[in-house]
Amino acid sequence: RTEKLEDYLNRFVHLTPEQAKELYDKLTSLNIPRLKDEHIHKIIDILPRDADDVKLILQGFVINVTKDNSQKIVDAVKDFLPAKK
Repeated sequence: RTEKLEDYLNRFVHLTPEQAKELYDKLTSLNIPRLKDEHIHKIIDILPRDADDVKLILQGFVINVTKDNSQKIVDAVKDFLPAKK
């Protein structure tokens, strides 16, 4: 149980305000159609690790992005993820 809990908690990365602002700017500069501020904030909150995670996050907003754009989002986010142990 403890190991599962630790894995679960480690999935949630806390960014500093400066890092969050930098990631916001990076995601905004991608100019992805239909991607609004609220979507970007949710992406920053969750920090998806792959294109499927991006798809799941945006499904809640009833927005679809192409696989190419999903991969662009993942590539932008991966610089802010901690290294795997």
